[in-house]
Amino acid sequence: MSEDQAQICAGGWTLAVGAASAAAQPEENHDFHAIYSGEAFGHPQRGLVATVARGSGAGRGARAAAEIAVHEFVEGYFGAAATLGAGRAAGLALASINAWMFSQSRADPERTNMSASLSSLIFAGRQVRIIHIGDCRIYRKRNGELVPLTTEHVRPLSDGTVAPSRSVGGDAELHAEYLEDAPEPADRYIILSRGSYAGATSAQIEGLVIDDLAAEAVAKKIVDAALADAPGSGHWGATALVIDLLQLPHATLDDLAAVFSRLPLRGPPRDGENWDGFVLERTLYRSRYTTLKLAHDTVSDRRVVLKIPLPFMQQDAVFRAGFLREAWVGTTVHSRWIARYIDIPPERRSSLYLVMPYYRGETLEERLLRSPQLGHLEVIAIALKLCAAVQDLAALQVVHRDLKPENVILLPDGEVRLIDLGLAYLPGIDDPDEDRLGGTTRYMAPELFGGVPPDQRSEVFSLGVTIYRMLTGGAFPFGQREAVPLARLRPDLPAWLGRCLMRAIETDPEKRFQHASEFASALEDGLRRDDGTRAGRPSWRQRISPLRVWQVLACVFAAAFFLLLIRTLALR
Repeated sequence: MSEDQAQICAGGWTLAVGAASAAAQPEENHDFHAIYSGEAFGHPQRGLVATVARGSGAGRGARAAAEIAVHEFVEGYFGAAATLGAGRAAGLALASINAWMFSQSRADPERTNMSASLSSLIFAGRQVRIIHIGDCRIYRKRNGELVPLTTEHVRPLSDGTVAPSRSVGGDAELHAEYLEDAPEPADRYIILSRGSYAGATSAQIEGLVIDDLAAEAVAKKIVDAALADAPGSGHWGATALVIDLLQLPHATLDDLAAVFSRLPLRGPPRDGENWDGFVLERTLYRSRYTTLKLAHDTVSDRRVVLKIPLPFMQQDAVFRAGFLREAWVGTTVHSRWIARYIDIPPERRSSLYLVMPYYRGETLEERLLRSPQLGHLEVIAIALKLCAAVQDLAALQVVHRDLKPENVILLPDGEVRLIDLGLAYLPGIDDPDEDRLGGTTRYMAPELFGGVPPDQRSEVFSLGVTIYRMLTGGAFPFGQREAVPLARLRPDLPAWLGRCLMRAIETDPEKRFQHASEFASALEDGLRRDDGTRAGRPSWRQRISPLRVWQVLACVFAAAFFLLLIRTLALR
């Protein structure tokens, strides 16, 4: 491959791309090709998408079908939830455009039989994902060997030609192929429309894909050969997209999942043991499922905390999924307010555990149990930081799902860290009706008990309960039937603060703050407008009514008039 090629970089990938497309009659080219970068859509982690599509039928509608299929597929893929894997995001995007094109082809006379073949390569993570439906082809050339990665979906016609048996928009139910290929540096991928290969044998195609030619030159050579040697086959267009892999990205979530699936669980950890260079010290906490051990990292010479599963969790698939979820979110989210997990090389880890920084502080729950009670301004400061943490998770479309004082660490310098991401809900990865990891009951929004998926409104509810407990010294806001107003327990606090909390823990999610930033804005606005009004004690302006003022003034004028009258009579 030539080194003098235009390069495209995204998501850790570096590619050289060449493309060519032509038809016997240029205005009748039914092919459409493109390569898109996640950078252009604001999602660089989605990598790159290279696509060739071929519209079915004759006329301008065929070309339009190819363009629509590509554009809508790519927009759906890059616009999918950040927590969706590349394969699932692509599948949902393609299913959506298939449904729309199928319905349009039957409802709009100008779009009758609108459908298209589509073949795409998605370069994301460290895998190449292949999406294929219709009569295009995808090849890979490695070490001089050309290997077909797809088989065209076609059916024979009575005139001896073939037509796509599957296509985007051709059927109500999509029948696409979803494959994965493990790439290697220096691999060459080729996507061809039917017009580029129909008149050539496999040997002829292999002869055209020459290693010492740049991708652009190879693409042009394929298309020129298709039009020159078999004009009929390229009548509706011949397209070739050639991609050379120059550099692959580093390990990502997929690799982490693969590593975790192979890691065993050790026996109970003991003080003084050396686990992969981590010398275990005292136990910080032990739950039903895990143990937190303080440890000294001999490699980086710092103190860390190891979160170690108990041995009997070995066969618990649900627990392992939660552990992977926690590891991914912890190493992916970059937030001042969220505990960041330490990513260690896979070759160093010999068993399943997580590594976190050691924070010298106390949990918010521990702080609630000792005197003096937190002042309301201190509580609001902590609340704003927790709202910021929730919003940072929301930016990645992650719902913590277990917000409570036990999962908040207060540091000596006033900083806050939100911890324990094991129950985090990831839309697109967790099923909406999944109830296996629901959170802590007394902090859960009422709608969650009815099977409604957690969202930012349920996060606000958990925040509201947590803040209520901070202000009341640990009391929960709900009695037997309804919420206990903050004023009943803390009449000395500002009335606006009580109103904010009542809205945060509103049982109807539609009446609640819709996300943490809205809750934070209400708290900040309350601080700015605070006029000293207390929930149980009105301000002096409120205590003095206009009627009382006029009554007092009337008495004063009456007394003055009476004294003046007496003085007048005395002078006579």
